Amino acid sequence: MIKSENDDQISRQALKQEIMTEIKQDARRRKFINCLSCLLLEALVIFGLAVFVASLLARSGLVQVPFLTPWLYRPAQPERQVVPLAGYDAADILISEASKAKVDRLLGTFSIRLTESELTTIVKEGLDKFGGSLPLPLSSAQIAIETDVVELFAVSIQNGREVTVVAKVVPSVTEDGKLKLTPKELKIGSLSVPASANAMLAAVLAKVIGDALNSNIGGIGRLVDISLAKGVMTVQFVPDTPSR
Repeated sequence: MIKSENDDQISRQALKQEIMTEIKQDARRRKFINCLSCLLLEALVIFGLAVFVASLLARSGLVQVPFLTPWLYRPAQPERQVVPLAGYDAADILISEASKAKVDRLLGTFSIRLTESELTTIVKEGLDKFGGSLPLPLSSAQIAIETDVVELFAVSIQNGREVTVVAKVVPSVTEDGKLKLTPKELKIGSLSVPASANAMLAAVLAKVIGDALNSNIGGIGRLVDISLAKGVMTVQFVPDTPSR
């Protein structure tokens, strides 16, 4: 009788040990599976981010990404082709236009009109001086004027390849008579970039055009208004009051 009870106790102990061993093995299997799932999930997330970043770079054209660039990169196109004026510089243009200024005696203002070709000439000249301030060196720049925006189209040479840049800005005048360009749209290649990233380019363009205006006709008036029509920007000034 005592032997039978001892055998039963030994059997129960062995069964208990077997169950505990199975539980531990099952726990280890679950832990392994969970770790493997986490690793796979992390790998998928990293792969997804890598593909996303690679696709952005491919769209921009800034980097040649195998397989993706031929599929995703599409060079942007300008609103229309604009040719700079041959044989003229910013000073020639602005002095000539100032001599033909339209005077409004009722408002006490005078206005000059700048065509797309004239602004293109001014901006190309300015970018030669200040283009180094931009993250991307720009060449072949041109300006197109619509009724609500001014479009800069340019080409940036990256690793021997041409990358197109299109920036659309809205011009206005600050209270102290300075030209202000508010970013509206920026496209590098076929990649649309948030307008906030256009701020530096807008600031450089404002400096290029503003400096040209100030240095050539700024001595006779203060900038008060800018208006746009298709192909033409009209800049309005108030004559400086002579000091007594």
